[in-house]
Amino acid sequence: MHQLSLFEIPVVLLKGSALIHIAPAYAGERLMDDIDILFKPQDIRNARAALSSMGYAAAFHDPWTFTHPEKKAYVDIIDHLWYLDRHENMDLFRESMNYPLLKHTAFHLPPDDFYIHVLAHAAVHHGRTEPVWLRDLDLLKETWHDRLDEKAIDGKLTHYGFKDVAQVYLAKHLSLSSLPQERKLAIRIYRWLTGRGDAQQGHVLRFIFLPLTKKIFYLL
Repeated sequence: MHQLSLFEIPVVLLKGSALIHIAPAYAGERLMDDIDILFKPQDIRNARAALSSMGYAAAFHDPWTFTHPEKKAYVDIIDHLWYLDRHENMDLFRESMNYPLLKHTAFHLPPDDFYIHVLAHAAVHHGRTEPVWLRDLDLLKETWHDRLDEKAIDGKLTHYGFKDVAQVYLAKHLSLSSLPQERKLAIRIYRWLTGRGDAQQGHVLRFIFLPLTKKIFYLL
């Protein structure tokens, strides 16, 4: 049986690994500890086999992270974006195939979704401010100033449940006086958790801010 190489499997490069292809001049500035790659769920087994054939091994602490003895950057593989349901993930992967990066098998997220993913990663997944992530967001605005749709982005952030969190992260402040009580509570929890620096805060934040219908999917 023919074993697929990593370069034969359709993938979506995420965050920094995609950014340096979109803006090559950024490569000298954008340091990366990891390479994040999104696969279709049905391709994960082939992805693992392909990485193993290239000398990578799954990390003991995380079977979705692969390391190589001769390479500094490790590879994170995922089969979905945590804030999307199964159908949304399928639709996004399909839409990403309109945005090629390398040959015909590597792609990047559509502009609006690319921006949202970087923001979600920084504000919710990690819940901390890092200059590199803020620079990523600025670069996306600069590169796609005529393609990012702020209204569409706001609508998606609302749908995903973390629009207020995004505002807090980007503006460093948000007046709570005009928010409904349940949203005030969510923002207070966000500020409290991100102020503690707990190692597990990203998992907690993701669960808190997902809409109710997606909390079950996330737990599964």
